[in-house]
Amino acid sequence: MKHEQDNEHVDSMRDSLLSFVGFLKPSGINESMLTPEIAVTALSMLCIIFCNYPKTCLALTIFREACDCMPWISEQAKRSRSIEFDLATCLEAVHSILLSQRSLSQENILFRTMDVNADLSVVLMLPWTHLLAMTEADPKWKTKGLSVQVLSKIGFCIKA
Repeated sequence: MKHEQDNEHVDSMRDSLLSFVGFLKPSGINESMLTPEIAVTALSMLCIIFCNYPKTCLALTIFREACDCMPWISEQAKRSRSIEFDLATCLEAVHSILLSQRSLSQENILFRTMDVNADLSVVLMLPWTHLLAMTEADPKWKTKGLSVQVLSKIGFCIKA
């Protein structure tokens, strides 16, 4: 009985997280109460957390949503010379995803299509080309370092 109840709680938690992730996707940002900047940061934080469990369906869903945010971030960069969200956390999430993908099958590897990589290349240039929302916890050098780390791993993903 207790085991069944635990499974129900697990299923309920997974469903709640999937619902929340649905609000964070680029198409759902305008429908939610969250600002797009908060949604991207929240999704990035979930990516960092779920990189510890890269082979789960929930993790793959979160990673795909993060990948789907790259065109939105790229579009924001084209519209403005300043970035109003936590780019360091976003880049840390991308870096974590790329590290975790080494153990995934080819069909689950993200950031491997030229369209996604074109947007990602714009995102990777942001620390050098745009004014960033900086905090003491995330100085500009950290954001630049994360950008270089992601760039060093993209070659692995493009070969797929």
